[in-house]
Amino acid sequence: MAQNFRYVVKDRKGRDHKGVISAESQAAAASVLTEQGYFVTVLEPVKSLSDYIEISTGRTGSPELSVYCRNLAAMLSAGLSITQTLNILSRQAPNKVLRIASSRLLADLESGSSLSAAMGKYRNTFPGIAVTMVEAGELGGFLEETFDNLAIYFKKESELRDKIVTATLYPAIVTGFALVILGVLLNFVLPNFAGMFNTAGVEIPPLTAFLLDLSVFVKANALLILSAVLGLFVLFRVMLRSGPGKRLRDMVILKLPVIGELSAKVATSRFSRTLSTLLRSGVPILQALGIVHRLTGNSVISESILKAGEAMEKGESMSAPLAESNVLAPMVTQMIAIGEETGTLEEMLAKISNIYDEEIERAVKRLTSVLEPAIIIVLSVAVGIILLSVVIPMFDIITQVPG
Repeated sequence: MAQNFRYVVKDRKGRDHKGVISAESQAAAASVLTEQGYFVTVLEPVKSLSDYIEISTGRTGSPELSVYCRNLAAMLSAGLSITQTLNILSRQAPNKVLRIASSRLLADLESGSSLSAAMGKYRNTFPGIAVTMVEAGELGGFLEETFDNLAIYFKKESELRDKIVTATLYPAIVTGFALVILGVLLNFVLPNFAGMFNTAGVEIPPLTAFLLDLSVFVKANALLILSAVLGLFVLFRVMLRSGPGKRLRDMVILKLPVIGELSAKVATSRFSRTLSTLLRSGVPILQALGIVHRLTGNSVISESILKAGEAMEKGESMSAPLAESNVLAPMVTQMIAIGEETGTLEEMLAKISNIYDEEIERAVKRLTSVLEPAIIIVLSVAVGIILLSVVIPMFDIITQVPG
């Protein structure tokens, strides 16, 4: 059984290099490093829990994977072998997880494994789409092109995720800030004025009394309220993990104004880009659809993709069941139909992806332009109600002052 060893070595120029290598024994690890032209100064088993977790379950993001695949493609294009490339990346990959993964891939390759089989052991680091495309690239002899395609794919995924974050980050910050302001007004400002009103002998209006009672209730039951909110959150998360719950959520999201439009565009872009990338890399279309349906991020659209795959197994077209599902825009299904008829499906899917990437950018701006004033209006109304609850008794105090 392979073990992980932490090493420190010197190259021919006396420079130190550190990393982790996987081998059957310490002697085997030393032999591999020596054969690569290094002088081993430190070689010890990986013992810490943090290293074990990082190697076994380490995740990495799309930006790092894009750079990693781009480097792989560039070095393969320059004539380096895959083992030489992985040896370099085990020291120079974008982050620690990928450096460790490169060392383990190298050890697996030297043990006779294929690259795709080795990558398949580390699904937390290398997504399923990468493993499948690399397998197709190995079989077809176009591994360099495969890594180029993966670099573009992960770059686009990163850009898409950034757009989604942009659409949600500002409203989330404003909402959080608004809740803090309301909390301060209810729990600190309003009670101070209440004491002043009682001292002045002014009758507290119903609105002010209600807000004061609300403030007292929240303070007295803060722990209970927090527990209830957390409990509902956990229950909601569990429900969404079930098939029916997830489908219901996705159906509701698709029907929401503005947000539903953005969600549909994101799923369409991801579907078309992923399928185009897989087909360009030589993956059979039925296998590609089996991968794509898990990556759209929307279970309703995933169901329509599965139905399209079932139709293709029967010798039918993919576009017909997609059109019948009514979850993709007519333009999308028509372009797919044209691609099937003319044998240019891969190119049509790439065009759809490019079109929808631009549409997503416009949808994000539209969503932000709708949410910003809506949040400001809600915040203004809430603050206005609290201020009104203070101003009304203040007028009573003023009217009681002798002229």
